[in-house]
Amino acid sequence: MSGEFSFIGYPAQVILNNSKLLVPGIERVDVVFFDPVTKRLSANMATKQGEKHTTENLNISSSIPPLNKMRSRKPPTEWYGRREIPYQFDSKEANRKGVFGEMDKVVLLVRFPNNFDGENDLVFFYFSADMSNYTLSATKKKLSQEIKEVIAKSIRNSLLMVLSNAANDQGVLKMISENIMAASKNLERVNKKLSETQAKYQESLVISCKHYLDKFSLQNKRNYAFSDSAIQSIKAYEGEFHKLEKIIERAVQIANNLIFGVPPAKITLSDSYLNFSMDEVPEQKLDPLDHGVYSVAAKFLMRLETGLLRTRDQNLTPTSKNVASAMDNPVKPPAISYSVDYHKENIKKLFKLYPDKWHLLKSEFKPIMKLVEKHFPSSTQDDKTG
Repeated sequence: MSGEFSFIGYPAQVILNNSKLLVPGIERVDVVFFDPVTKRLSANMATKQGEKHTTENLNISSSIPPLNKMRSRKPPTEWYGRREIPYQFDSKEANRKGVFGEMDKVVLLVRFPNNFDGENDLVFFYFSADMSNYTLSATKKKLSQEIKEVIAKSIRNSLLMVLSNAANDQGVLKMISENIMAASKNLERVNKKLSETQAKYQESLVISCKHYLDKFSLQNKRNYAFSDSAIQSIKAYEGEFHKLEKIIERAVQIANNLIFGVPPAKITLSDSYLNFSMDEVPEQKLDPLDHGVYSVAAKFLMRLETGLLRTRDQNLTPTSKNVASAMDNPVKPPAISYSVDYHKENIKKLFKLYPDKWHLLKSEFKPIMKLVEKHFPSSTQDDKTG
């Protein structure tokens, strides 16, 4: 069948599938074999019509006894006349000709063992009447019995090779199939466990939300309950677990705000009350210079740099006295020395983290220059070069 491996099936089917390759130029191939499923003999025929090979069933119901005799015979190959084949036997033709002559025997029978019932299966190869594929075109001499035996042996050896290769290929395919089946079963088990785990997790979400709802019922002295749609929405929740209590609390607030007059005995929260995306706002990254552990030291450096810039704008020497008085919220000069020493470790770390900042302080303001020269000598050289 198109789309299937040629080595799939019983040996007789394999032979039929490969018959056009085994013996090119033959008119027809019949296979008679014991079918282990039906426990009886079956037969198929392959013929060539133009460039196509067709396969069909053969009716051998009236020929079972003689075919069984053929299956029991020992010779691996034999030649027969077309009318000697049991399901094509013509008694009138046989009586007219008497014993079939060797020249009439153009059907090659090849036997091969059937592992299901211990007998031989049969393959009939039908050659043309003059066996022209095996004779020289310039001569019309019939093939001798010896040459036909050579042909028979060659064909049988080819047939056995095809069966051997098919058996090997079937073994490989079986191994691959078993591996695929094992992988498929394993995937099914994994998917089943995942489904069970997901179901348990969904149930835990529902239990937790009901617990929160009971808590708010007790606090507000009201009887809250989830609708079926709300339960399904909770099961589908994929957010962070710790946000659930706040989500339920807001759902309760919405329900309370929608009550007019006397509250009902049971207040049902539908899925529309549950806003699972309310906290899905991108977190803003805070500037570590403003909010980190080094923020105080960083702000001090920025104030210093502002004072230094103002001193330069006024064409003053960048001394501690001048810079201190030019700073926002001016300070006395000793305060600068004290702050540099107090924040020294954090300033050193800031200079490592942000080597491209505060160049002016590093190159022109002596209290900072001294700190840099002591702890970052290479950086000082770079600043001078720049």
